[in-house]
Amino acid sequence: MPRCEQGTSPHSPLSSADVWLAEAALQMQRSVDHELPALSHSEAQCDAQLLALARRRDEARKSAASAAAAYRQECAALGIVGHDLMREVHALADSLPLRLAPFRDAVRAEDVSSAMRFYAEFAACAHAGDPTAELLPTLAAVSYM
Repeated sequence: MPRCEQGTSPHSPLSSADVWLAEAALQMQRSVDHELPALSHSEAQCDAQLLALARRRDEARKSAASAAAAYRQECAALGIVGHDLMREVHALADSLPLRLAPFRDAVRAEDVSSAMRFYAEFAACAHAGDPTAELLPTLAAVSYM
């Protein structure tokens, strides 16, 4: 009887390489059958996410437009343009009515400036902070108007 090579039989027309190729093809088919539904699901999730992001973008644009309109309306109510806000607000402070002038002058007085310096020195000493850090920024902005 003739001796058969390993992996073949005299009754089988397939060699071992052919069997390996068939098994590889079957494995690839199983992988594709498994991956296609997962990829389809992933595609659906990405599409849904894109729709949600487009909706959020449109809402943000509408919100920005309404905020810009409200800003223009408030600027118009104050009688300013709104391009150089700090300069325009300073001009408003200088044009305060005479009955409010004492308050403006009180904020600009030397007593307030010295109190602000004292507070800055105290905060730097008590908290071991940076003495150049800006403290009381609103009062500082009003006092330099």
